[in-house]
Amino acid sequence: MNKMFRTLLTASILIASVSTTAFADNYVVGQDIHTQNKVNFNSSTMLASFTGVTDKVEGNANVDLKNLKKSSGEIKVMLETLDTGIGKRNEHMKGVLNTAKNSLAIFKLKALRTTLKTLPAYKTVVANASGDLTINGVTKPVTTLLNLTYMPEKDKSYRQGNWIHLTTNFNVKLSDYGIKAPGIIPLKVNDTVGLV
Repeated sequence: MNKMFRTLLTASILIASVSTTAFADNYVVGQDIHTQNKVNFNSSTMLASFTGVTDKVEGNANVDLKNLKKSSGEIKVMLETLDTGIGKRNEHMKGVLNTAKNSLAIFKLKALRTTLKTLPAYKTVVANASGDLTINGVTKPVTTLLNLTYMPEKDKSYRQGNWIHLTTNFNVKLSDYGIKAPGIIPLKVNDTVGLV
C-alpha cells in the first residue's frame, strides 16, 4: 500500500525533516493541511548571513518498521524554488546553482544504521544515513544523522495513515559539486552551506 511521506527540511539543500503518512511500507512525500515539507539552507559572506527555503520537495521511501536497515528512498528538492527573501539574490542563486540545466537536488538513501532494529511508535530514533547527493549534475556520497519518529494512524478524521517524521542537518561544500561560490573578496559567499 502507499504511505504519504512528508518532508520537513530545514536548513540547506536536501534532507531534513520528512513526515510520512499512509499504510504498509511504501511512503511518498506529499502535502496535507497538517504538514509543511521544507528544506532550508544557511549561507554567509563576511558581512551578512542568509537563509533560503523551499517547500517544493518530493520523493518516496520503502521503510520496514521491523528492520530499519532494509529501508531505501529518494528525496528531490526543486532548487529553482529556493527563496532567500530577496528577489535579485534568488535570481543570482539560480544562476550559480545552474538550475536551468540541473533544477533538482536529489538524495538517494543507500544505507540506514541504528542501534535499534525497529522503529517504535512515538519515540524518536537516531539513525546514521548514508547515500548519494546529486547537485548540479555531480553526485557525491553523504553521511548524516537522522531523527526518525513513527506516528501510527490514530484518528482518520484528523490525519489518515501512518506517518514518519524525519529531521537532519549537514553541510554541503559547493565546490565539491562544481559550483563556484559567487562574489568578490571580501564579500564572497562561503563555500560551505549548512543544511538542516
